[in-house]
Amino acid sequence: MQEKNKCLRDPVFFRCKVDTPHHKTGTKYKAYPTYDFACPCVDSIEGVTHALRTIEYKDRDAMYEWVTKKTKSRHIELVEFSKTQFAYTILSKRKLQIFVDDGVVTGWDDPRMPTVQGVMRRGMTVEGLLDFVMTQGASKSTNLMEWDKIWAINKQKIDPIIPRYAAVDKANSVKFTLTDGPAEPFGTLHAKHPKNPDLGERLIMFAKEVLLEPEDAADISDGEEITLLHWGNAIVDKVTKDKSGKVTGMTGHLNLKGEVKSTKKKVHWVASVPQNTELVLQEFDHVVTKPKLEDDDELKDIINPNSKFETKALGDPLLKTLKKGDKLQLERRGYYIVDSIAFPPGEPVILVKIPDGKASNMSIIATKVDAKALQGGGDSKKEKGGGKEKGKDAKAEPAKDEGKKEGKAKAKAKGGDKPADRPVEDISRLDIRIGEIKKVWEHPEADKLYCEEIDLGEGQHRTIASGLRDHVKKDDMLTKCVVLANLKPRTMKGFVSQGMVLCATSKDGKVELLKPPAGAKVGERVTIEGIEMLDADEKLNEKSGKAPLEAVKADMRTTAKCTASYKGAAWLTGAGPITCTTSDGQIS
Repeated sequence: MQEKNKCLRDPVFFRCKVDTPHHKTGTKYKAYPTYDFACPCVDSIEGVTHALRTIEYKDRDAMYEWVTKKTKSRHIELVEFSKTQFAYTILSKRKLQIFVDDGVVTGWDDPRMPTVQGVMRRGMTVEGLLDFVMTQGASKSTNLMEWDKIWAINKQKIDPIIPRYAAVDKANSVKFTLTDGPAEPFGTLHAKHPKNPDLGERLIMFAKEVLLEPEDAADISDGEEITLLHWGNAIVDKVTKDKSGKVTGMTGHLNLKGEVKSTKKKVHWVASVPQNTELVLQEFDHVVTKPKLEDDDELKDIINPNSKFETKALGDPLLKTLKKGDKLQLERRGYYIVDSIAFPPGEPVILVKIPDGKASNMSIIATKVDAKALQGGGDSKKEKGGGKEKGKDAKAEPAKDEGKKEGKAKAKAKGGDKPADRPVEDISRLDIRIGEIKKVWEHPEADKLYCEEIDLGEGQHRTIASGLRDHVKKDDMLTKCVVLANLKPRTMKGFVSQGMVLCATSKDGKVELLKPPAGAKVGERVTIEGIEMLDADEKLNEKSGKAPLEAVKADMRTTAKCTASYKGAAWLTGAGPITCTTSDGQIS
C-alpha cells in the first residue's frame, strides 16, 4: 500500500459474477480474471514478444511487469503508442451507441459513423485505409487529426480506376434548346475514363434539348460561346430570366467546328430524354459540432441536427446498371458510391458523396449550404468540383477586385489577413516552386556543397547551395527541380544561397532530387491536393516556435507510390504530381 504507483496498491485480479450468465459458458464459472491479470498471462502463454499498448495504459505497465515476474512468465517487451483522434469525431463505443439508440444515425454502418463499416459505406477503400495507417506510424504524440488527409489518400486510390458520368439538379436544371440539334435523340459510346480505356465505354445521349446546372446557366450571357463537354461548342443566342433574375431557359445553336480551347466555360449536361436515371445524391456533415470534445460535454448539446442533405438529380441512362458499392465520379460534382440501386424499377439510385480530401469540402455546412437551408428553408448548394477535370471546367474568373476581397476573406478565416497571421502549420505559407538548374559547380571551400544557378522564371537566376555532392552526380543536377523559394538568404562559406532544392531521403540514407513532371512550367508554384494555397510569406520566419517550415516538415514525405505529399496529399503542378523513386521518404 506504500507504492507510489497507485495501480499496485491492493490490485483486483478476479471479480465474481453470479447474477448474469456468461454468453458462452453460462454459469459454469463464478470468477473471471480482470484485464490487469489476464493480459500478461495470455500474452505469455500465446508467445507474444512485444505487446502494443496505447499510452493510457502507461500507469498500468508496472502491474503488467509485476504479474509477469510473480507468475515466473517470460519477459514481454511493452511498446506504447497514442490513439489516433479525429476532429469532430466521437470514438467512444458507449457514446456512439447513444447515437444509434436515439436515431441520430441509422445504425453502426451509417456513413457518418467512424466505424469501418461506416467509412466503407461512404466510399473508403481498404487500400486507402492501409496507406493512411502506414503513413502515420506508431507515435506517442497525441494528435487531433482532420479527416481530409485520409480522404485525400483515398481519392488517389479511386480516381484512376472509377468511371465518369454526368448528372444535373432535377428540380432546378435549366433547359437549353438547340435549334439545330438532332431531330431525334440518339446515343453514342464514349470512354468511361479519359485515361483508363480498360474501364470500357458509357452511353451518352444527344438531343435537341439538354439540361444544365442552374449555377452554370446563371453565369452565361446572350451571344456567348460555351463548350458542352463530350459534344462540342455551342453559341447561346438567348437567355430567358424571370422577374427575380433566375434563368428559366436558354436557346442557341451548335458550333461543333469551334475551338474548345477558346471558350471560358466548359459545362456538363444531360440530354432531356426519358431514359435518364433518377438519382438521390446524399451528402453528410459531421454528427457533432465541436472539433474536440471535453469530458463535461453533454451529447445533446453538441449534436448537429443538419448532418444529412439530399438532392434529387437526373443522370446518364447507364447509371441504372450500377451495383451497390460501385464507385464513380459525377463530372464537376465529385466522387460517389452507390448506396442503393433502382429496385424495384422506378425507384431512384441513391449515391453517397465520397469526400475528396479538400479541406474546404470536409464540412458541408461551411461550403455548400446557405443560412436559410440550415434554418429549414432553401436548397442545399452543390459543389462543382471534385475531379481532375475541375481545372478545365472552371468558370470565368471573378474581377480582380472581387478576387482580392475573396482572398482576404479566406485568409482572415484561416487566422489573419497577412500570411504571418495565419497558423504556423499552414503549409501554404511556404513558396514551393518549379525551377531548372542551369549551372552547377563544386563549392571551393566546402566538400559537401554544390553551388547552383537556378531559373525560377524571375528574369534572373538565383544562386543556391545544396549539400548533395555525396549523393547526386554533377551531370544529374542539370535538370528541373523543386525549390523552396522564400527562405531568407544566407552566406555559406562565401556563397550566397537564396533558397533550398528539395530532395527525398530514404530510410537507408539515399538522397535524390524531387522530380517535376516533364510539362511543369519553370516558376509555377506547387500546389497541394485538397489544400487552399493562399499567399506565401515573403520570407519565412526561422525562430523556434514561429517557423512554418519546422512546423510542417515532418509531414512532408513521399508516399508508398513515390509521390511527394504533405500529410498524404499529393504535391501537384499543372502537368501532374511531383514524384521521385524513393517511397516513404522524408522531404527536406
